[in-house]
Amino acid sequence: MTATSNAICRIQFESVPLTESDVLGGTFPSGKDGWGTAAASPLTYDFRVQEVTYSPNATLLETSDELMGLNGPPQHSGAGQYAPQITLKLRCRPNGLAVLLFWICGSQDTTTGASGSVLGDGNTSDVTTTAVFSTPTSDKVATGTYQHHWQWSPATRIVPQTALVKFAPLMGTSPGNGWILSGAAVESAAFAFDSDNSLSVTLTIKGLYFTPANAGGSYPTFSLTPSFDTFKPYAKGNLSLDSGTTQLSNPSTSKVMDWNMTTTNTLDNYFAFTQNTLYPDSVEFSDVWPTVTGTLTKRICLASDYDAYRNATAVPATFYLKSTNYLTGTSPAKFVAWFPGMQYTNFTPDAITNKRLIGASFDYAGRLDGSSGSFAEFYTIDTMALTNFCVSPPVSGTTPFAYTGSI
Repeated sequence: MTATSNAICRIQFESVPLTESDVLGGTFPSGKDGWGTAAASPLTYDFRVQEVTYSPNATLLETSDELMGLNGPPQHSGAGQYAPQITLKLRCRPNGLAVLLFWICGSQDTTTGASGSVLGDGNTSDVTTTAVFSTPTSDKVATGTYQHHWQWSPATRIVPQTALVKFAPLMGTSPGNGWILSGAAVESAAFAFDSDNSLSVTLTIKGLYFTPANAGGSYPTFSLTPSFDTFKPYAKGNLSLDSGTTQLSNPSTSKVMDWNMTTTNTLDNYFAFTQNTLYPDSVEFSDVWPTVTGTLTKRICLASDYDAYRNATAVPATFYLKSTNYLTGTSPAKFVAWFPGMQYTNFTPDAITNKRLIGASFDYAGRLDGSSGSFAEFYTIDTMALTNFCVSPPVSGTTPFAYTGSI
């Protein structure tokens, strides 16, 4: 099932993954979201949807392997289990991207802009960004903006950040027939530039419970007044590469034409046998390591590129988007993907044809760096405080929806 235009998606983060019994056993659809146990944050974030596909992914109970003396396929007995999944394609706007990274990576470290900060004025009271942001420019975190930092920690975090997701076509100011997915976690996020040069991300999302909405009968209903990010999306022309890394941005050798990046957190949605349900009731990270990978497409390929691939050279790499959106005063929005030890993992040369330049594509991956203990990190500067977002799982001694820092 697919919708490709005029659709809206609303995200509310959960303090614990919501299951079928949470939905059916609480106050849903009337009353507050959270279904009786403050499990979904009252804070909402709305996205314009480029594309959405969705399915309950039912596995049917088939009886064709039983000896019944039939001369045709017997009727199935309904669903034996469900594994609901949706795919969302969204444009990356500064504040919305911070929300998505919170969903993908979990809680973050935040630096609040200092009072009186002006971008690049050199005032000692300014809050300077990390060293990562000093390449290629040394900008400041100005008043009214926030610098967020994410780093994967799957070894100490078992349950991913989950959300309650509502999506529907937007009929004027009211949503039409839609769907609700609870216990929704992001398994992969593929960042790439569209044909219009805007940066988009395609999210593959697994959930615990899936139901139609606004469809009449006993199905739940929801209404909403959308509030969208007013900033422009990041664009291809906003991208710059670490000037200190020959494999990335030396103009005489690299000539990077295109870039993409995919994060993967492999998830296990399973039955913990805590309730009578055909839907999974638990979600955890699997034992497969998370990865951040991508492809660099180059106009030409020289010896330095191929040698880096052949010799397994690991280099620090920074992919840096500095938007033309000014958040406050002269402080622009930013998104940085930093790899302390990037390596090439595959080499695909262009076909040899009668043209001036023969290029190549290099697959890259963030690999664990011994000195930093990290393989990939994200930074943003935006106007999203990211406070009062639900953190899943809740930390002992904290109140629901309170920001608790890193888990």
